[in-house]
Amino acid sequence: NRDNILPTLVSNMNEIISKITNDKYNSLIIDDEFNIKVKDNNINSYVELSSLSSGTIDQVYLAFRMSVLNTFIKDAPIVLDDHFLQYDDLRLKSTLKYLNDLSKEKQIIIFSATFREKNILDDLNINYNFIDMRCI
Repeated sequence: NRDNILPTLVSNMNEIISKITNDKYNSLIIDDEFNIKVKDNNINSYVELSSLSSGTIDQVYLAFRMSVLNTFIKDAPIVLDDHFLQYDDLRLKSTLKYLNDLSKEKQIIIFSATFREKNILDDLNINYNFIDMRCI
């Protein structure tokens, strides 16, 4: 039911997007045709999703997926396969901090063809299990 579920999804997305963008964006609007606008706190105005960078758009979609999981499938693990390709290091760092907090409730598995995630997790002194698939 759209009237019951959409407000919950948007509320969860607002919390997540605020965390993973370091509060640059903290409010989303989804209209009746499911177009998304995001409030840019730097200019105190809502902007079309299409006008944002591909990294920010990926963050909004991650917030949507996490919101769906939080709403409907609470105990499912999260598997991300080369999800962060469009992220710059700052976006990746804030998102990995969020995922670290979430990992206290859910198992999170990240596949990556690079060592960016590993390097940032090491820099943040976050405990994780690393499996180098080249060795298997």
